[in-house]
Amino acid sequence: MAQILVVDDDQLFLTLINKILTNNGHKISLAQNGDQALQMLAADSFDLMISDVEMRPVNGMELLLNSRSLYPDLEVIILTSHSTLEVATDAMKKGAFDYITKPLDVDALSLTVQHALAHCAVKAENRRLRAEMEHLNSLEGLVAQSGSMCNICNTIASAAPEDINLFLYGEDGTSKDRIARTLHRIGPRKDNPFQMVSCEQLSSQQMELDMFGYVRGAFDWADAPKEGLLETLCGGTLFLDDITFLSLDIQMQLLKALRNNKVCKIGGSEPTDVDVRIIAATSLDVDPLIKRGAFRADLYRELSALRIDIPPLRDRSEDILPLVDQILHEELVHQRGKMDLDVDAENILRHYRWPCNERELEGAVRYAAAVAKNRVITKESLPAQIAMAAERAIHSHEAPGATGQFKGQFFRTFLYDRMRDRLKKPTTDAGENKKPPPNRKNFGDSSDIKWLG
Repeated sequence: MAQILVVDDDQLFLTLINKILTNNGHKISLAQNGDQALQMLAADSFDLMISDVEMRPVNGMELLLNSRSLYPDLEVIILTSHSTLEVATDAMKKGAFDYITKPLDVDALSLTVQHALAHCAVKAENRRLRAEMEHLNSLEGLVAQSGSMCNICNTIASAAPEDINLFLYGEDGTSKDRIARTLHRIGPRKDNPFQMVSCEQLSSQQMELDMFGYVRGAFDWADAPKEGLLETLCGGTLFLDDITFLSLDIQMQLLKALRNNKVCKIGGSEPTDVDVRIIAATSLDVDPLIKRGAFRADLYRELSALRIDIPPLRDRSEDILPLVDQILHEELVHQRGKMDLDVDAENILRHYRWPCNERELEGAVRYAAAVAKNRVITKESLPAQIAMAAERAIHSHEAPGATGQFKGQFFRTFLYDRMRDRLKKPTTDAGENKKPPPNRKNFGDSSDIKWLG
């Protein structure tokens, strides 16, 4: 049931419109002048206001301006006895959703109210989604304006509290480390330590020493015992990046530790209890490694209670400019001050394929910021090889990560993609076969989905 405020100094008209809208299932409140209407708006919450233009001492246009200023989410329909285009146009420019002329057309009133309330519902859903996205984007600075990254953030938000081992798959440079930190930061172990280890960069011997520790005398140089990461991170999270580079021997020891929640130091025989969450990551396809015996299938099953596949940046081009904005205005602003990006540079960044993903994008933006003049990044500021490759893509009509027209220019695109079956323009809610009310001028064309505005 919608709550509607009707404002008019004609008592007979108030009685008539009250009867019509009440019969349509709405809850109606009546005000006889603009002052009374403002008092009622301050005291209660309304979905819609219908106001006459000619009233004293506060006329309808003044009431429109005041109400839109104080309550920007309130939709307003203007009633006027003047059928001139100037009055209607002026009202629409000042924020009215639509207008209706007197004498009253009952069907026109009902349909226009229906459209206005549908528009209110869209706006409310947009606010909810925006709040949700702001929450998701607060996940350790993750940018989630593409549908795929939004789904990943939803998965992160759901999986983090479950305290299960996770497996991240994505090409090099797809911010797997940032996602791992986010999973730890919002999970039940957030108050305990987090440690990242690159399995590719450490030798097998050093990896074994660091992960499992050793007892005194295990080696000639072992004058004192050392705890391994599985022990020192008790209650915390261990992020094993490039886990497919672990030797089979270390894979077996890690599997035993995870299954038994115990670990034996190298050279020792007494097991120590361990409690650590493992987040593993790789840029390699695991299945071929398992088939040829380079990676243990049982360890993969143990680590992948949930697997998150991170798409490459070229397949989520909606995230490119927001990532650039994040780099410029969150990471570099303290070093170089506020910087802008011109249209040509935006076009280059959107059309380049980014084979090394976010890591390459960050490097390009940092380079461009360093050489930019007057704090404006232009096409000339960007690395030459990136600019040339992007221009070739533009000239050959290649779209990054999609076919046809580029889909990732605005945040609203993500909303439309994600909510295609849930959010519709108010005009379609009323049915395609119904005639619009007289004097109505494109009241369904002005979308309120302006998330970047």
